[in-house]
Amino acid sequence: MTVRAALWTTLAVGLLAVPVLAHPTATTGVSIAIGDRSIDVTITTDADALRVKLAALGKSLMQCVDLRLDGISAALQLQSRVALAAGREAIHLHADILANATQVTWSSSLVMGSYPLVFRRAGAADVTEWLQGTDTTRPYILTSAAAGASFWARAGRSVALGFTHILPNGADHILFVLGLFLLTTNARSVLAQVTAFTAAHSITLGLALYGLVSLPSRIVEPLIAISIAYVAAENLATSTQAALPARRIVLVFVFGLLHGMGFAEALTRLQLQRSELLTTLVGFNAGVELGQLTVIAAAWSLAALWPLSAARFRRFVVIPASIAIAAIGVCWTVQRVL
Repeated sequence: MTVRAALWTTLAVGLLAVPVLAHPTATTGVSIAIGDRSIDVTITTDADALRVKLAALGKSLMQCVDLRLDGISAALQLQSRVALAAGREAIHLHADILANATQVTWSSSLVMGSYPLVFRRAGAADVTEWLQGTDTTRPYILTSAAAGASFWARAGRSVALGFTHILPNGADHILFVLGLFLLTTNARSVLAQVTAFTAAHSITLGLALYGLVSLPSRIVEPLIAISIAYVAAENLATSTQAALPARRIVLVFVFGLLHGMGFAEALTRLQLQRSELLTTLVGFNAGVELGQLTVIAAAWSLAALWPLSAARFRRFVVIPASIAIAAIGVCWTVQRVL
């Protein structure tokens, strides 16, 4: 094994110790329903994970959430905790709206990664934000002037949601795209693979978002990990970059269908209104595509900084990197099955 191969393998071993789900952003969701005189907050999350987090923080649930009206913490009250399927639970909180309050914000220390939050109000379009950890939402305006976000504002949020689902949150999708790039750095071949992948995940994402197809995440996530390992292994078995095997496009398309089901797992938790589905679907797909192209552009830039012949590029980059990606994919498969 070369020194570079050893380095790549060491990196892989380090990552193997970190359990990574295809869409950890979907684990927790928050919905804030705003009435004329009160606010109802619903937190859906994994019950066991919540207990572990609270024990680690040494705090109660109510100490970890903060709903503010005009910058003043609201007196949240725990209404109920309802057990849901698959070990999840729904936590219902309630607070009165202060007289003459004009805006509301939310933050929480319960989630380490990303999670979706939806502001809901009768007669207004839902406002969805994707928060990272302890981030605070943008102020949601309570006056009638804020009846809802404009079409372009909703579209922009959907694009940003799709982009951040790849960068920085989509570790598995990043590795999959890098696996596509490593087989051949020929621009036409790389774009052919990415196009097949995008078309496929767009199909299943759309069908799943409209409720026409469904597949449990316990099946989807291990298969996504397998797709990462397989693409990397095929890079090792293919000895030339001169031509793109036809079967590669077919496989990338099939794997794209799986990744689309994974994307849908996150979006369906947003509980979008039917009138928002098309805008969200198009914007999210556009954001995902931008994220993928950003990953490829970064990989191309790094390759340009270290110009090598095709043989040396394969020896010093493709082989060690593909070994590392395949190892990570196999480990994630085991983690997700167990």
